[in-house]
Amino acid sequence: MTYKALLTKRLTFFTVSAILLCTFFCNSLHAENQDFLKPDFKVSSLESQTKEQRTLLFADALSYDDKNNVVRAKGNVEISRGEMTLYADEIIYDQTHDQIIAMGNVRLVDAQQNITFTNRFEISGDLKQGFSETVQGIMADNSLYAANKIKRKEGTHNQLDQVVYSPCHVCRKDPSTAPTWLIKSRHMVWDEVTGDITHADSTLEMWGIPVMYTPYLSHPGPTVKRRSGILTPFFGGSGNLGAIIGVPYYWVIDDSKDLTVTPVYTRENPLLIVAYRQAFCQGFWDFETSITKSRYIRGPEGKETSENQLRGHIKTKANFDIADNWHLGFDIKRALDDTYLKKYRFLGLGQESFLTSRVYTDTFWGRNYGLVEGINYQSLQQQDSTSRIPFVAPSAELHLLSQPYFLDGIFSLDAGILNLQRRKGQNMKRFSSALGWNAQWISTVGTVTEFGLQGRGDIYRITNLTLNDQSHYSGQRTRFIPKAHAHVKYPFYSLVKGGRFIIEPVAGVVLTANGRNTVRIPNEDSLLFELSDANILSPDRLTGLDVVDEWSRINYGTKFAYYSKDAGNSELFFGQSHSLTKVPKYLDETGLRSKRSDYVARANYIYKDWVEIANHLLLSKKNLRAKRNESSITVGQPVLKLNAAYTRFPKLSLPGISVEQISYGASSQFTKHWSVTGNITRELGNKGGNLSHGGSLSYEDDCFRFTSSIVKTFYIDRDYKPGVTVMFRLSFKNLGDVQISGDQLGLGQKAQARTDTESENKNIN
Repeated sequence: MTYKALLTKRLTFFTVSAILLCTFFCNSLHAENQDFLKPDFKVSSLESQTKEQRTLLFADALSYDDKNNVVRAKGNVEISRGEMTLYADEIIYDQTHDQIIAMGNVRLVDAQQNITFTNRFEISGDLKQGFSETVQGIMADNSLYAANKIKRKEGTHNQLDQVVYSPCHVCRKDPSTAPTWLIKSRHMVWDEVTGDITHADSTLEMWGIPVMYTPYLSHPGPTVKRRSGILTPFFGGSGNLGAIIGVPYYWVIDDSKDLTVTPVYTRENPLLIVAYRQAFCQGFWDFETSITKSRYIRGPEGKETSENQLRGHIKTKANFDIADNWHLGFDIKRALDDTYLKKYRFLGLGQESFLTSRVYTDTFWGRNYGLVEGINYQSLQQQDSTSRIPFVAPSAELHLLSQPYFLDGIFSLDAGILNLQRRKGQNMKRFSSALGWNAQWISTVGTVTEFGLQGRGDIYRITNLTLNDQSHYSGQRTRFIPKAHAHVKYPFYSLVKGGRFIIEPVAGVVLTANGRNTVRIPNEDSLLFELSDANILSPDRLTGLDVVDEWSRINYGTKFAYYSKDAGNSELFFGQSHSLTKVPKYLDETGLRSKRSDYVARANYIYKDWVEIANHLLLSKKNLRAKRNESSITVGQPVLKLNAAYTRFPKLSLPGISVEQISYGASSQFTKHWSVTGNITRELGNKGGNLSHGGSLSYEDDCFRFTSSIVKTFYIDRDYKPGVTVMFRLSFKNLGDVQISGDQLGLGQKAQARTDTESENKNIN
């Protein structure tokens, strides 16, 4: 057969097949009461209602009644109209009246992905108007509801009768088990446009037990992010403030701004809290303030004010991106008196001993960083004099770091200026810059060598500095501090049965010029110093710049480590420093009493998730007595876990500072949802005593959280007295939070504020 004859034959075959298929398909659409129920045969029809809106119908079988203008579809029926879709086993579509009757496994999915389930749904052709009985539904946030009747209008307005609503998950093993909580209502209206869900004649049930009745309840639906209205109130009482009732009102100003106003009633006088938030394209601004009038104890003499005084606080924070790598911001906290925040602890700052206000701008590029800031402090301690508290304006830092260059080393430049002022006492201006080079080399035999060089210069301008003889000095001081350091460590590695054993000795030397510290340069940033395993090998062991670590020394130590999957991981470090120059007397209690320092040690042990032990020690070189001890141990599993911690500090570099305390406690996650904790903290020594006792009981699942805690404190600060902190917190998903908090009663610890957007922004009426 020729190629032309073969092509002609195939074209004829395809033409005849297409004609037969078209004839068969058209006849099936116009045959009355004739169904084609072949399981693998799927047909579709596109019916144009308007130019803007089309309805798309899919089904396994389709028939058309010309006389009654009715379309019947069976088997996996799917009707799509705009962003809405209807699924069913069978539908009858009356085109004359534009009505659809859907039957069997009916599902209606709207544009928000809310799903309605029923067995029969009478609905309009545009899927917007409908009626059904015995329905269930899943909202976009997985909340569940069931109702005897539903009437749907405009595709977004749902009226339901005899409704059960709950955002809680249903137990898969036993679906008949009551969820954690649910709302039973005679009527429920769900407006998907406004996002409101309104209940009438409602009862709240928890674990199947009715606990509260309300004739009216309104809360946001699953699509609402923010809504103006009344937030969950808080209430309670305390010995200091009496009865307390606070009702926050949340106002959505626009898409980028909101305001929360909270009037709080107390026995003394009402309190007003105002919080404002605003988002910008390149940053944010948060502002909070409170104001009231009450009496309080003023000054170290402990006299109570004779009449009500204005009291309040301000807390504001902002950050803006000026450019990709350039930021500008501020963080300001201030109070009108020292004890206000302790007494009104529900403001969230009751644990602060001082308030810091800061304005800053910073930038970074590559491996470099720059910062300019101003800092102001407000002490809340009775013994502090406000006039002698410093403020810093400005303070500037610049840190430059090169890529690896000469001998694989890195060059660095650190520079800074500081202007520190007081209303009374010493003032200081400082400029400092340091140029350094650091390198690390690893040899073929495994030794690791670190080497560094640095030269630092400082210029001081001091005013009204009080010297040891009570005279005053004002003037300018300069100094230059050269420094070089080198450290070598050589790890030895050995495989032993069941694990790896490592011994890593380390030794090094730090060389610097002596005599750079003088009484004519004030110490503002290096008041506290302690020798520890964290800084014994560091070229500069001090935290600031005013006191120079000017003592040339030799450092040495050894690290022992054993890592085993079966026996756990353990580490031990033991080290010492030997000064090449004389050590001043004021470092006696820091571990540097003589040229040969005390020993520093670190011991850690972890066994899977059963045991965790950590120790940091400063040991006397004479008798190995612990001068400083920071130890903690945790043993157990979530079902029962025990913990203890002990701390003991020497006097450091300030006389009269000595801390020794112990704390111990236990926790238990005794069921999937319930947990309990308890702890005790005590100060040891001759003047020791209880510091705090506390405990908590918590329940948490997918839609409900309950936490309760009790804490007893034992300290007094003027008009703040020892007391008990009692907190109860209830959190219902989609309904907001209910708080009855000892923090909000002025009794105790810092409030634990919800940070999730849903709880902050939604409201309940």
